[in-house]
Amino acid sequence: MDNYTIFTKTAKGLGEALGKTKNLSREHRKILKEIDGKASFENLIDQLGMDDARLEKVISKLLAEDYIREFGSSAPPGTQSTGETVFGLTAPATIEVANSQLTIGDFFRAMEEPDVASGAHAGNLDFRSLGMLDADSARRAREEQVAQIDQTRRAIEEEARRITEQMQRQAAESARRESERLALAAAEQARLEAEAKAKQEAELARQQALLQEQLRARQEAEEQARRAEQERARKEAEEAERQARIKAEQEARRLAEEAARREEQERQRREAEERARQQAEEDARKRAEAERQAQQAAEAKARKEAEAQARREAEEEARRQEEAARRAAEEAERLAQEQARIKAWEAARRAAEELAKREAEAAAKAETERQAKLKAEEEARLAAAAQARLQAEEETRRAAEEQARREAEEQARLQAEAEAHRAAEEKARREAEEQARQEARERARKEAEEAARLKAEDKARQKAEAKARKEAEAQAKREAREQARREAEEKARQEAERKAQQAAEARSKKEAEQQAKREAKEKARQAAEEAARLKAEEAARVKAAKEAEKEAEKAAKIAAKAEVKAAVGADADKAAAPASPAPDDTIQPAMASEEPASRRAVRIALPSLNLGRLVRTGAVAVAALSVIGLAAVHVMPFTSRLALLQKEASAQFGQPVRIGGLNLALLPQPHWRLQEVAIGENKQIVIPQVKARASLASLFDGTMQFTSIELVSPAIDEEGLAWILFGPTSGTSSGAPTGAQADTPWQAAMLTASDIRLRTPRLPLPVFDGSVEIDDKSGWRKIALNAAAEKLHIDLIQKDGKLQFEFTANDLLLPFGATQGFDSFNASGAIARDGLEIDKFTGVVYDGTLSGNAVLRWKQGWNLKGEAQAKRFAPAKLVPTLMQGGALDGNFKFAMRADEADKLFAAPQVRGSFNASSGTLLGIDMASQIMGQAGSGRTAFNEIDGDFILDGGKLKLAKMHMAAGLLSAAGDAALDADGRLDGQINMDLRTATRQAHGIVKLGGTVGAPKFSR
Repeated sequence: MDNYTIFTKTAKGLGEALGKTKNLSREHRKILKEIDGKASFENLIDQLGMDDARLEKVISKLLAEDYIREFGSSAPPGTQSTGETVFGLTAPATIEVANSQLTIGDFFRAMEEPDVASGAHAGNLDFRSLGMLDADSARRAREEQVAQIDQTRRAIEEEARRITEQMQRQAAESARRESERLALAAAEQARLEAEAKAKQEAELARQQALLQEQLRARQEAEEQARRAEQERARKEAEEAERQARIKAEQEARRLAEEAARREEQERQRREAEERARQQAEEDARKRAEAERQAQQAAEAKARKEAEAQARREAEEEARRQEEAARRAAEEAERLAQEQARIKAWEAARRAAEELAKREAEAAAKAETERQAKLKAEEEARLAAAAQARLQAEEETRRAAEEQARREAEEQARLQAEAEAHRAAEEKARREAEEQARQEARERARKEAEEAARLKAEDKARQKAEAKARKEAEAQAKREAREQARREAEEKARQEAERKAQQAAEARSKKEAEQQAKREAKEKARQAAEEAARLKAEEAARVKAAKEAEKEAEKAAKIAAKAEVKAAVGADADKAAAPASPAPDDTIQPAMASEEPASRRAVRIALPSLNLGRLVRTGAVAVAALSVIGLAAVHVMPFTSRLALLQKEASAQFGQPVRIGGLNLALLPQPHWRLQEVAIGENKQIVIPQVKARASLASLFDGTMQFTSIELVSPAIDEEGLAWILFGPTSGTSSGAPTGAQADTPWQAAMLTASDIRLRTPRLPLPVFDGSVEIDDKSGWRKIALNAAAEKLHIDLIQKDGKLQFEFTANDLLLPFGATQGFDSFNASGAIARDGLEIDKFTGVVYDGTLSGNAVLRWKQGWNLKGEAQAKRFAPAKLVPTLMQGGALDGNFKFAMRADEADKLFAAPQVRGSFNASSGTLLGIDMASQIMGQAGSGRTAFNEIDGDFILDGGKLKLAKMHMAAGLLSAAGDAALDADGRLDGQINMDLRTATRQAHGIVKLGGTVGAPKFSR
């Protein structure tokens, strides 16, 4: 390396200079960028301003690490030297000149020069000794020398040819490397231009999409506001109509009441006039009666007309805006006619009154004047009512006109916005067309340049194809590695599932152990109770034996006395033993009054009595009575305790509790049996049988303390379930007993239930078994429900004033009309009266996981909305006819609404994005399709992403992009409700030497998709 040495970048150095790799420091990368195959070492020193030693050190490092190589020299001719050959020739750059000028004379002159290294050759070519040889020797020597010279010449020519070929190979290698460098640079430039163009197109598409989204959002907001305004106007109109109807009804009612009042006053007046005036007032009374009837007829007519008008107003509300002016005119005319009729009728009435006044007395005249005053007031009131009605109609008309004006303004605004939107779309279309034309011109220019470069870049194309083959091989290796990775992940997932299963089994084992402990405690408690029961029974038996012994002794005494009386011939009637043993003091006086002979008879008879037989007979009788009593306990009703229990249960539940029967069973353990228990007025909760275990002591002290309660086949409707979870709406805070007194029967009891049935027409629910943890206030702390057949478990927990739930299930099909089941599913959240909030749910489906959160409401129909994330779905299970291998991820929001629960999933609305990686698209070989070849019908891809919308049973895929090495594609697709596919895909194949495009149409069905050009 000298100051004239020229260096050039290797492929590794070119990648470092272009930023593909970043292995060098910033200083070394700066020096590497200045090396261009033209600048010599001396030029680099001048350009970089570095000292020779430092630059030489960096250049040596770049040479050693294969970032650069020597390309040539800028030294003038005659100054280049790279050492000598074995024959002492010049550098390879001048070998052709030396070879052309080499002659035998030059060779001899060169050989005459002293050369220490070639002394042996000099001795062989010493011609000064020729004179000492004879002619033959000289001839042989010359022949040998000529042969040696010829051999040397051939060796020189061979060396020259070898050096020439070496120089030619070096020149060809330099040209090849330069061609590769130019090809790589051109490919990199094309890639950068393509990336910039793609980014520009993506940004333009993103801006257009953002503009469309903003416009759509604004239109939706305006449409929502317009609907809200229409709804508000409709409600206001309905309210105005309702108020008018109420006013009309009130007015009609007031008129009727006024008429009734006036009728009563008129009747009283007529009766007074009849008594005062008698026959003289008869004609006036008849005229007044006629006037009253006419007035009633007029009022009835007016009332009917008012009611008819109100009915017409209610029926013609939809047409009122167009006919407001006409109705106002008609109403004015009608009012004028009515007023004219009223005035005419009033004139006739006044004439009749005038005649009556002339014929009547002063009292009749005063009454007539009062009546006239009342009529005048009525006329004024009617006029005021008509005026108020006209004002109300005028206000309604003005409101309708204002509404029409606002709607016209809104329509004009919407038209203006639509026009602006069309203008924006037209502008975007023109810009897109201009962009397309520019792209077409650019493609034409590039294709022309490509055609011009094809011949010169043939070797580069071959290298690019070889590189493409290597990339394909690398892609195959990557796919193999990816397959291995997926298999490893699958194994890891299976291992995780196995561990989860082990954890679940451990949890089940722990629960079983806890259950065993509880059962052991229960058995110990039962054993203690049994011991206490046996002890109590033993005490009762001993006590009964003692009592029986006493009774037997007493009976024996009575029998002995009776036998004594019979032996001495006492009175038979008095000697007969009564049904119930007589007291001893009733027998002693009789015995005292007996003759001495009798006493002797007693002494004789007493030794003949068998006292042991009497004792045994009494004991047997007592035992028999005990057995009969114990048997009777099982069937004996406890009416008083049943009433007490019903009362206490009703107080605790806040609802009426009815118990069909109450019995006590002593075997296998003492417990109460409650038959046909019903809670609620409409039997919202029905329990055919309740087994309540009680302590032995409570059976004797009159209390009813339960240690455990078992419900057999309870049936609960929706209202009853709400009582249990949230308490009755009438008062208590919990459907189960809460706030109980210290002596409530169920305090601190363990409650279990079997074959629980929830009666609800909305959801099909399985039969559960359950257990309830009761707190120290007799309210429930936790409810556990388990449906073993359906592999379903639910925990309900009271915590921090909220009702929380935890749900786990295997092989679950959601009960809302869904068709896709989950391998496993778990959820947790909170429950309210009108719905539940799912804080988190996780399900295993399509060999992946689906997780998210949701809110379910059922107060006004069924509503479900939320967000979810899908991870590592298996596309082959989701769309087996379109994709194979890989993994599918996604994020989306969903909303569903239905009047019935089983139709909730019938029309979901879903919007989100997806990303599929490292898979295979089936049905088309895009690279072969672009090249016009048959292909394998499969396209391996690195990534496919896009957006999707599911609405009304139609699935739309938008902004889809696919990356597969040198191949890329973009497009949209749709799937209608009948399973038909429709879409278009634009394909691009870009290499270092060529660029190809293609368009393919998507059709067919999901089961049989079709791709066509």
